[in-house]
Amino acid sequence: MSIIDPDMYELVYVNDYMQRSYGLSDGSGWVGEKCYKILAGRETPCDDCLNDRLRRDCFYTVTRRNRKSGQYMFIRTTLIPWQGKNYRFSMAFDLSRYIFRDREEIDVVFREVMANDVIAIGMSEADPHTGLQKMLEKSAIACRLNGS
Repeated sequence: MSIIDPDMYELVYVNDYMQRSYGLSDGSGWVGEKCYKILAGRETPCDDCLNDRLRRDCFYTVTRRNRKSGQYMFIRTTLIPWQGKNYRFSMAFDLSRYIFRDREEIDVVFREVMANDVIAIGMSEADPHTGLQKMLEKSAIACRLNGS
């Protein structure tokens, strides 16, 4: 979670989790630093900055890959009133472990299907030698498709 001054692009608040994720000090030495520098490792505001699209009456939701950390994030952002001024309030959720977990599960299913296909090809042949040859050929094709 973060609160940013959208006019000055300055960090006002960052929760403990975000401090750890970005390697920020436990103190408040990062307060007043430019959000694009600390959070994205840039020298200028981000090309896809949401500041000009935000309103106080709704959340803007995006999914993005963080340029600095490499994490895939689900982000909800809005403007909140504080001390007579609008500030950018963002909540982010790291989707990376879910995205990559699903990708690993898909790879496992693909390997199982290919293994079953290879076994079925071998068992469908009356001649064991021919069945083994066809199994080896299919295994080679499967390895090339899977990048092995």
